[in-house]
Amino acid sequence: MSTAARTSFAVLLALGVILGMSACDVPDPVPTTDPVPGTLGEPTASPTADPDAGPRPVIGNICDDLVPPASLAVNMPPGVVAADPAASQLAAYPEIVTSYVVRAAGGLTCEWNNGEPYSGSAGSNPAYVGIRVNVLPDATTQWARYESIYAGTGAVGHFCNTDFVPLYCGTQAIVGSDWIEAEIFGAVSPAAAATLSTRIVDAVAASGPGAPVWTPPAGTLPLTADCRDTLPETPVGILLGVGVPLVAQGPAGGWSLDAGAHENLGAPRCSYLYEMDMAGVASFEALPAGAWAWREARPLITTPAAPELVEIDFLSNGDEAWVRCTADHEDCYLDLIVGNNWIQVRVWPDEALSESMSVTVDKRDGILRIGEAILGELRG
Repeated sequence: MSTAARTSFAVLLALGVILGMSACDVPDPVPTTDPVPGTLGEPTASPTADPDAGPRPVIGNICDDLVPPASLAVNMPPGVVAADPAASQLAAYPEIVTSYVVRAAGGLTCEWNNGEPYSGSAGSNPAYVGIRVNVLPDATTQWARYESIYAGTGAVGHFCNTDFVPLYCGTQAIVGSDWIEAEIFGAVSPAAAATLSTRIVDAVAASGPGAPVWTPPAGTLPLTADCRDTLPETPVGILLGVGVPLVAQGPAGGWSLDAGAHENLGAPRCSYLYEMDMAGVASFEALPAGAWAWREARPLITTPAAPELVEIDFLSNGDEAWVRCTADHEDCYLDLIVGNNWIQVRVWPDEALSESMSVTVDKRDGILRIGEAILGELRG
């Protein structure tokens, strides 16, 4: 899938509010017995952090502050419990997921669900019932860009789409410099969703400081924000045997918290597309200093297969290469850990409009050669 198509599903659903229920139509919130914001639990962040363990939130909340158990029980159906947001996203869309990008930027990610997977990048899952919250710090500029695009569309503030099954409600808001995104699927009523949204926003507003800004481990290899510096278009076409020129294109159109987190991090991502066409052959994404995230993600990833550790040229001490493909090698991923960064390449299922545009080599072999080209660029 082109990165240009990875628009937040929350935003797409929110735009449906115009045709359905407007933000002004949300009933009065359901009262609960939750403690008021300002009496929050202790943040999980500690004054010191192990750089190998990855970033901790600079926001002084824990997830139970945002949605306490009592509020969850009253406002969501039975069976919705606290869950790992990265695991839920990876089960639906096995790429570098929003949860890791937000955490890398010092943010907080939380989820409660019924055990079903969900990723906005993969679209809806009608069986998913749950709440997902992302809080991105230092997001004033990113929020301003979002608001400039979506103000007046129904995608700012709290909103519900009563045409969606299960009931979908969301929140896009900023408190100070913290951008809050909440997605609520299957609340017991629009009023219950409003109660949850208000609690989440109030809890972030009442939070104190969390962990200090994370410092990546010594020796982390710097990456630029332009993926062409690491993987230019020409080697991609040559190594995949594509007979027409390719163009590297970053995400285009719209804006989202995920896009803002990528920009705050300087995290490169792009698609390798045919000229004058949104179809293409491959994508590239990197999570700077993201080896910690790969260590968490690897045991969770089973799609399109479990990752397989491989040896390729130009691996240095501490570098790793992991490949995973469908049985027919039609869809392949390569995950590189290089200089403490997580770099991910995907060679897509065929989107070619003609034989000359097709990948003509075995995609597993081709993606491994692309990995060698990346390592040669970074380690050369």
